[in-house]
Amino acid sequence: MAGNHPVSNLTQHIKLSFKHSEQVDNGICVFWQELDYRTGHWSRDGCETSHSGSEFICSCDHLSFFAVLVNPELSVDKTNSDNLSYITYIGSALSVFFTVISLIIYICLQRRRPEKAIALHMQLTGALFCLHLSFLLCSFWVSLMKENEESLVCKSLGFLLHWSLLATFTWTALEGFHLYLLLVRVFNIYVRRYLLKLSLVGWGLPTLIAVVCGISGVYGKYTLQLKDDKNTSSITQM
Repeated sequence: MAGNHPVSNLTQHIKLSFKHSEQVDNGICVFWQELDYRTGHWSRDGCETSHSGSEFICSCDHLSFFAVLVNPELSVDKTNSDNLSYITYIGSALSVFFTVISLIIYICLQRRRPEKAIALHMQLTGALFCLHLSFLLCSFWVSLMKENEESLVCKSLGFLLHWSLLATFTWTALEGFHLYLLLVRVFNIYVRRYLLKLSLVGWGLPTLIAVVCGISGVYGKYTLQLKDDKNTSSITQM
């Protein structure tokens, strides 16, 4: 802009060069187009892009704030990817192992001294066991699944993981509710069939939500694609 007047539709295009240090093959010359309410987006109108190997050359018929948007190809280090997968497997397996030990301890305590608090701990630990196990199974299946493969196993594991996560959240909330009764209300906290009612909420509510999501076709394999050329998450300004 020259003062308050925009400069556009020039007969002789303005050329700007943007050098880059890395090997980048695909780049687009853009400018920041302002909209109302102090918003805007990257636009390619009136700009042409050429690449000379070490720099991008932008030829535009107007004046503005120019930049080059690039989307370099990222090299995937298979060694690091495998190492991260092994760390995931080992961590999930240890979580499952120690959760089983905790569950066994609570079962033994419940047999010796039946208490509502211990019963709630058992339920929460059982939900955590399902969560860790389903996450471990999902990790294994993702490594074995082909790129375009989608089967009933994938949907079943998604259902199990979602259900166990909801159950864990629900039983954590019920633990907080039980502590509220013990520490805040203290008196007149007797509830008939207390554990049965909590179990209906703790296991029934997650099951209901997961079944509804399953019927709606939520579970399965998804591929995320960015279709908006004006706004992209991979932006490099030179």
